[in-house]
Parts: sequence; C-alpha cells; structure tokens
Amino acid sequence: MLFRLLLLGTLVWLGMRLWRWWNGPAPRPPARRVREGRMVRCHRCGVYLPEGDALQADGHFYCCREHSP
Repeated sequence: MLFRLLLLGTLVWLGMRLWRWWNGPAPRPPARRVREGRMVRCHRCGVYLPEGDALQADGHFYCCREHSP
C-alpha cells in the first residue's frame, strides 16, 4: 500500500515537471523603472513626484503647468 502511494506521488510529480518543461517557464512581468532622486510634493494638489519631473516656481514644486503660477 505504501509502495503504491509513493509510486503514485512520484508519477504525479514527474507529470507536473514534464508539463512545466513542455509549456516553458511562466512569463515574468517586465521590471519597473525606478527613478532615483528625492520625491517632492506638488504645492497645489499634493501629489508626490520625482524632483526631476517636477516644475519649480517661486520656491515650490508643481506636477504640471496647470498647477504652476
């Protein structure tokens, strides 16, 4: 009885390995780009964005032209 269970378990494991090998590796999502630098807050709406993407005027940072003075 124990031998049959071990044999069945081995066959299931082998079947799963063959199935994964046949179908290839699972696709991975693309890596996200992380921008370095500090995060700043838009003076008008409060959204945070990288300092390099922000607009600066009157000593404050803004997320877009519509929010800057």
